[in-house]
Amino acid sequence: MRRLWLYGVVAVLALGAVALFLTERPLPVSVVQSEHEVALRIYGLGSVEARILSRVGFEVGAALTVLAADAGIA
Repeated sequence: MRRLWLYGVVAVLALGAVALFLTERPLPVSVVQSEHEVALRIYGLGSVEARILSRVGFEVGAALTVLAADAGIA
C-alpha cells in the first residue's frame, strides 16, 4: 500500500513539473549598456577605526576637515 501511495506522489510531482515546463515561458529582459566615467559614491554603515592605536593627547580642541580612508579594506 505504501509503495502504491509513493508511486502516486511521484506521478503527481512529475505531472506538475511537466505542466510547469510547458506553460512557463522565459521572460523578456532588456539589456542596458555599460556606463563609463561614473562618479564613485560610497555609502556604508560602520565605524572609523585606526589601524594602529596611538595614545596621544591634544592641547587645542578642533574638528576634522578632511578624512582620508581606504575603501574596501576589511
